[in-house]
Amino acid sequence: MQIHMVRNEAGVDEWTIVELQGSLETSGHSLDGKILGNLCWRKDTKEAILIIGNHLLEGKFTQLEKPLLVAVPNADDQSYVVNAVIRRKLLFKLRPKPIVTKGLSGHMLISK
Repeated sequence: MQIHMVRNEAGVDEWTIVELQGSLETSGHSLDGKILGNLCWRKDTKEAILIIGNHLLEGKFTQLEKPLLVAVPNADDQSYVVNAVIRRKLLFKLRPKPIVTKGLSGHMLISK
């Protein structure tokens, strides 16, 4: 079966997958619509830092072997509208490092 792909009106966006090793656990609360953490990049490298609660994760961009398409069925059910293409992922493969605050002075220590 051949599937016809159509660009959306605004062109095709490029998205990135965020891959975490392990699982995220909550104390019974849903994460829908909530902010998961803070994501920032180091200026000198393509490495990223993700802070979730009192845990720090370090990640890197990697290219996917084959790009993925994000597509939705068109109204005619004969074609799909391509909303985005995914060519890379942000991979956090190491265990998180705990962030420990020291006293009330506002200094932060990241333990190894």
